[in-house]
Amino acid sequence: MESFGEAGWEWEFSWRRNLFDNELGRASAFIDQATALSPNAALKDYWVWGADPKGIFSTSTAYLCIKGDQPIDYLNCGFSQLWEIKVPPRALSFAWRLLWDRTFVQIEVLRQQLELAKELNKPASVHCVCAFGDLLELMKSMGPFPAGVILHSYLGSAEMVPEFSKLGAYFSFSGFLMSQKANKAKKMLKMMIFITPDIC
Repeated sequence: MESFGEAGWEWEFSWRRNLFDNELGRASAFIDQATALSPNAALKDYWVWGADPKGIFSTSTAYLCIKGDQPIDYLNCGFSQLWEIKVPPRALSFAWRLLWDRTFVQIEVLRQQLELAKELNKPASVHCVCAFGDLLELMKSMGPFPAGVILHSYLGSAEMVPEFSKLGAYFSFSGFLMSQKANKAKKMLKMMIFITPDIC
């Protein structure tokens, strides 16, 4: 592919296969760019990050590159100040993903399911494992649900039962509830009797 000759660096390009017609233009442009470069055998190879005047990569310069390519509307949603916050990098990364809607896909799918159920005036069935706080906030923002929302195999706290019930929720329990601490199971069932006597 390349070698040092008497005249200096000499490029010798070869392709693994014959190029298609639509590839010839790109190949020619690549050859023109490459032949403009003349490596020096006496110098050591190193990487240069072009977005920084010193040529050193950093997350802040990468952020500035991304920021520069974004439309102004996006910059007004807090993205421009995100990296100035003094928190651990993991938290910043999570916040960045959150701003760009890269997380909570399941919550968004659930929102669409509940919207469809309301539109069709049909009950929705939800199986929630542990994010009962998020579920309650979502239902509060969209409810009430006249046709009902069935919280299948409910394992949330007994204290949330009245709030869910006001929004039109119905509850079902699996045998797993009995594997919980006896006090928790009794408290849950008592709450169900007091709050929702029509379905017990």
